[in-house]
Amino acid sequence: AGALFTQRIKRYQLSTWALTIGAVTVLAFTLHTGVRFAQRQLEDSFLYWVNQFAWFQTDPNRAVTAIGSIGRLKLSDRIRVRVKAPLSTPLPIVLHEASYSKFNLGMWSLAHSVFVVVDPAVNTAVWNVGAENGVSEPIRTAKITIDHTRDVGVVPLPYGISRISGVEVIEVQRNQYGTTLIEALPGQLEYGVSWGSRDILHSPPTLADVRIPDNYSNVITQVAMEIGLQRGAPHAALAQVVEFFRNNYKYSLIQKDFYPGRTPLAHFLLQERKGHCEYFATATVLLLRHAGIPARYAVGYIVDEYSPLEKAFIARARHAHSWTEAFVDGRWTMIDTTPSEWYGLEQARASNWQYLQDLWSWLSNHYKRFRRTDHELFSDSLIWLVPPLVLLLLWRLRSRARSVVGDTQRLESAKQGEQGMDSDLYVLFRLLREKEFLLLPGDTLKTFLNRNVKPNIADVSLMRLIELHYRYRFATMGLSALERKELRAGSEKYCARLTTRG
Repeated sequence: AGALFTQRIKRYQLSTWALTIGAVTVLAFTLHTGVRFAQRQLEDSFLYWVNQFAWFQTDPNRAVTAIGSIGRLKLSDRIRVRVKAPLSTPLPIVLHEASYSKFNLGMWSLAHSVFVVVDPAVNTAVWNVGAENGVSEPIRTAKITIDHTRDVGVVPLPYGISRISGVEVIEVQRNQYGTTLIEALPGQLEYGVSWGSRDILHSPPTLADVRIPDNYSNVITQVAMEIGLQRGAPHAALAQVVEFFRNNYKYSLIQKDFYPGRTPLAHFLLQERKGHCEYFATATVLLLRHAGIPARYAVGYIVDEYSPLEKAFIARARHAHSWTEAFVDGRWTMIDTTPSEWYGLEQARASNWQYLQDLWSWLSNHYKRFRRTDHELFSDSLIWLVPPLVLLLLWRLRSRARSVVGDTQRLESAKQGEQGMDSDLYVLFRLLREKEFLLLPGDTLKTFLNRNVKPNIADVSLMRLIELHYRYRFATMGLSALERKELRAGSEKYCARLTTRG
């Protein structure tokens, strides 16, 4: 402003210059703010639509959370999982994808993961994945359909899984954390599942399941003191943690800026006290570990919506969820401290275009399933097309026969239409053309003859000959023998006259 002041035009008053500078400054600030807002909205919209139409498959070894992201978390309405199960199946259906033990800077990972190939039952497409855990006979079954974007990928499965089946499945692998990989051709993948109770059949805890990262130790200790957590009483600790989050925290997809020097998780626990499921699950894992309870971070889907169009239960991208697995009394237990209203809040934010998106998803899903249909089954289905095709062929043959009869009748009519073509007046007409009399466009036989020959010669009238010609040519009764002789004689006289004149 000082530099501008020294370079101002002196003939304007100081007040005018100051007012102009102030207006320009306000306008520039407004435009800058508007551009930043538009940029943020554009980035949010871009991320939203990428999430709508892209498929991000779960990584079995790590999960990058949105902890620390600023602004509204954009979640998609896209259907990611379809579960065909009896309507009597208890809801919600929890589909587990992966579990993790190490946390740092917004990312969960595994200390040591070993995947083991599960052998199928002899001469079947059935994998008894729960056999090694002594799982009893399954009491529930379902068919799950997902978009399988890679040859080998993580698949969502219900807790207590005992059996996986499917002709499209090539190989099944599982690690000690309950994560299951399926090898199959990329595209729509459908597989059957059977499960019993909701027991979490994972490996026993390790040191990684009780460790709290150093950079989170202080904040976890501070919150644990607020709760009054004590070691040695796991059931009481579980109840205290669940009650603490229920009474003091809210669910939100919007995160504000946090104070410098404080981690996003610390800001959530001590200041903001509202966030999405990743905050609640992560904080719960670390608080339970502080109380001496081994805990893991788990991800998957909560299925609680039925689609009449799909005739199946569905899980959308926004139904992806995170929760805690706690090891109590010698077994793993699912602990979900996210406020229960999260599902309803997500439903309320559904897009106005959701029905059209669902319709497109349904059509796309059926097309993909059609492309993956077994060729033998497809060939069998073609047999049903034979009867209508035979009927169509018979109808075409009958139509063709009618067409032949019609053509014969039209041919006879055409032959009848050729009567009078041997009229003697045509001899006169051809003689005139040979003598290069001009035939004008649009001329009829009558106009041509009237223009080029006399109306009468001797006792013959040209008009009488033309009348006899038209009757012989077009009248149903034609000419009598006497009239036919009159036409021939008159025409010969006219031809003789033209020949004599040269």
